[in-house]
Amino acid sequence: GQWKTPKVGDALTAADGSQRQWATVPFKDGTLNHKALAGGYAFFTVKAAAECVMILEAAGHTMVLVNGEPRVGDIYQTGYVKVPVLLKKGDNEFLFQGARGSLRAKLVEPKAAAQLHLGDVTAPNLLIGEPVDTHAAVVVLNATPTTLHGLAIAAWLPDGQEIKTPLPPLPPLASHKAGFRLQGPAQAQEGTLAVQLRLEKLEAGKASKIDTGKLTLQVRKPDQTHDRTFLSSIDGSVQYYAVVPAKPGQDPAAQPGLVLTLHGASVEARGQAAAYAAKPGLHIVAPTNRRPYGFDWEDWGRLDALEVLQLAQKELGTDPRRTYLTGHSMGGHGAWHVGVTFPDRFAAIGPSAGWVSMWSYAGAKKATQM
Repeated sequence: GQWKTPKVGDALTAADGSQRQWATVPFKDGTLNHKALAGGYAFFTVKAAAECVMILEAAGHTMVLVNGEPRVGDIYQTGYVKVPVLLKKGDNEFLFQGARGSLRAKLVEPKAAAQLHLGDVTAPNLLIGEPVDTHAAVVVLNATPTTLHGLAIAAWLPDGQEIKTPLPPLPPLASHKAGFRLQGPAQAQEGTLAVQLRLEKLEAGKASKIDTGKLTLQVRKPDQTHDRTFLSSIDGSVQYYAVVPAKPGQDPAAQPGLVLTLHGASVEARGQAAAYAAKPGLHIVAPTNRRPYGFDWEDWGRLDALEVLQLAQKELGTDPRRTYLTGHSMGGHGAWHVGVTFPDRFAAIGPSAGWVSMWSYAGAKKATQM
């Protein structure tokens, strides 16, 4: 029906025929806890003295309508979802759809027209003795109601070359995970390395600084578990996978095998890889399904697994006849799903605690076809 600003006591009829009422509940220190937020709604009015852009930092909701405009939520409460929103002069309405019974929300002034957000970073580990030529990615926020052109990220390592990576046009009020290139000399010892970042805008042939930031990368030995980044051929984004390098096998001249291991819900590649000890003659490779929950290793998750498999086979020089597939929980489901869809890619599969479908796992009723 048509939206109507709610008042305390207003009644609504739910889909099951039951009656629900709007009620006032405490909102303390930016946090709201209530059982009705498990699928229910929370409504706020925010007064602004003038039209302005603010950064909404919220978690625990599936989505939010800001003056009727739908914006992305943070259902799993990661805490790294920041959304630029346009406030009009006067009253502004925020309608949050709850997910799991709690909601955190606050509005923060942006630092500049565009800014770096370092809470959601995709970055590699560097390996001792290997020159640095790789990619990383950070989030860039457009805190204006207009499209921004001419943005670029400059990145450099100590004693490394400054590389400028142009960004595509950034739509109004957008949040964009921006990839950039890193180059530098090989490192001689374990430890950390600082990457300096500068967000800049090119106008009339001149670059002006908008924001700065710093990333810290781990430097590891080649035989240690590590993360590798790559530019995805699926959509051009920067993604990563984790590797547990093989220990020497009985025949040092033999090609190593490869185990592709798929993570469960709320895990990602580096956590999955950390669960394994190194195996003689077998590299263990863990992709990330795009996100810790991702796509249940279907759709884009399946494509990501196959892309990582192809990259790892080439980079690690593995024996295609000794390629194996496993996974746990959601990853066990992925092992069944990927294994039966592409049986020619694997010598064997070993699903662990996998489920056949969301219907059998969650017990939900299938939608009736109309």
